[in-house]
Amino acid sequence: MAITDEILSIDRQKVFGDWLITLRMVTTKQIENAFLIQSKTGKSITEVLVTNHIISSAEKDAVLAVQEMIEMSPGLSDLNLDINIIRMIPENFARQYNVIPLSKIGNKLIIAMNNINDIKILDQLEILTGLNICPVDFKPSELSLAVDKFYGAKTSALDAISRAAKDASATGFTTKRIESIDSASYAQDAPVIQVVNSILVDAIDRWATDIHFEPRELNMAVRYRIDGVLHKVMEIPKNIESGVISRLKVLAEMNITEKRKPQDGRFTVDHFGHRFDTRISTIATMWGEKMTIRILRPLTIVRGLESLGFHEDDLKRFRRIINAPSGIILTTGPTSSGKTTTLYAAIGELDKDTENIVTIEDPIEYPIDNINQTQVMSKIGMNFADSLRTILRQDPDVIMIGEIRDGETLKTAMQASLTGHMVLSTIHTNNAVSTITRLIDMGAEPSLISSTITGVIGQRLVRRICPNCIYEYTPNQDELNYLKLPADTDIVLAQGRGCDHCNNTGYKGMIGIFEVLIISRRIKELITTNAPIYTIYESAKQEGMHTLFDDVKYKILNWRTTVKESLRVLGVNLDE
Repeated sequence: MAITDEILSIDRQKVFGDWLITLRMVTTKQIENAFLIQSKTGKSITEVLVTNHIISSAEKDAVLAVQEMIEMSPGLSDLNLDINIIRMIPENFARQYNVIPLSKIGNKLIIAMNNINDIKILDQLEILTGLNICPVDFKPSELSLAVDKFYGAKTSALDAISRAAKDASATGFTTKRIESIDSASYAQDAPVIQVVNSILVDAIDRWATDIHFEPRELNMAVRYRIDGVLHKVMEIPKNIESGVISRLKVLAEMNITEKRKPQDGRFTVDHFGHRFDTRISTIATMWGEKMTIRILRPLTIVRGLESLGFHEDDLKRFRRIINAPSGIILTTGPTSSGKTTTLYAAIGELDKDTENIVTIEDPIEYPIDNINQTQVMSKIGMNFADSLRTILRQDPDVIMIGEIRDGETLKTAMQASLTGHMVLSTIHTNNAVSTITRLIDMGAEPSLISSTITGVIGQRLVRRICPNCIYEYTPNQDELNYLKLPADTDIVLAQGRGCDHCNNTGYKGMIGIFEVLIISRRIKELITTNAPIYTIYESAKQEGMHTLFDDVKYKILNWRTTVKESLRVLGVNLDE
């Protein structure tokens, strides 16, 4: 729905009823009637609106919070804004048009801006966010200060690198123990510290999952993994390379003098009032130490199953097996295919108040409320199998194992399943059906597999088409052949042109593709009789299993991803 003249600016001193009218939560007539009731009952206007079911209690609280936040704050840059709301508007758009998102109430997004009657900007904001825009009038100077604060001052990593390179003596690190950094305070730090902090903040702002520091002969390349793909973002001069690596080692409490042996560490970054945990690993290469940083986002790991991208039929099949009283459910796929996210989403479907849910992880990456999380400690002999045996004495109902890596862990998990426990875990195979072969290779008897495994979810992650630069096109013959469609099919597909919002890749965000194998009575019989995997595969399809290809084809035809992305993820070449 396009922005119209009906959406007016929010007066920063409006009374509560006027706010509700502007936000289209009530009509003028409803407010007039509410005031009549108030005059007769003596109740407050908010109480009248809630008790008469004109607005909900949650809506009342949300509007009052926004009203108080704006009216009581001395300035826009002093507001305590939610990072997830800030991220709804890309930095380049916010800087170009001097706008800041303040709050989201239902399908309304309150935006601070200067020219509240600029329909072009309002239209773009609505298209960008998919929400109805309600603008608040602020001075340009206030907006500029707020944009610099909430999106980071324009002192970029490249600026910091340039300054640090000019001062080769500015190593910028200390031996003092440092547990975390605060992104809001690094502007006054030493040059190399500014380089490190600005890179970390930039990676977080771009939603990177990993940062790679890769030494070369003449410099050190920095690459971010965004939406599953690595992108080179900058080069660090050789004369500050050791300072950057040393600074990161200090943050992670590593030995800065050890450059040959691999090391692991961790630290936290405080950004916009939110904590981002990191995991760091180093390894010696030909031109120096390579360092990789994994950025963990606790706010995004626990998601509902609906948000992962399951086809409606697959979601029903998955829910059917996770609601079973016992058994083993496995998610399978390559590294970084979203297996852990799927397991946590499955746990989210369970009743945490009546179930004792215990996890065994290596390491614990995302703390989850109401779940008992434990960590593998190999140094003291507590591996997955040992930890699982201990947990079985803790009266668990549901057990999540980070990964089944060996026969001992698999055997213990199967025993847990046979004694009435639900076990969730991950395993590395190419697809759901080949998991059966993998389990046999790990020493499991076919009869035990059929008795304990209730389902296997094969998955991958594909990049979504960027909604800001999407366009339609007619597929060529090779693409039609790949999708197994006749040459005379009258369809159009979509892809992204590439724009500032998606780093000119044409993709923004990721979505899962899945296949859900349910170990039915027929599948159990085939496993027990050592039937060929191909026979099991065909039988599963006859029983309703959508393959990974089926799912990605559905998402291609529905403009969620592209043929090219499918080929990249599934490893198929059109020229073959």
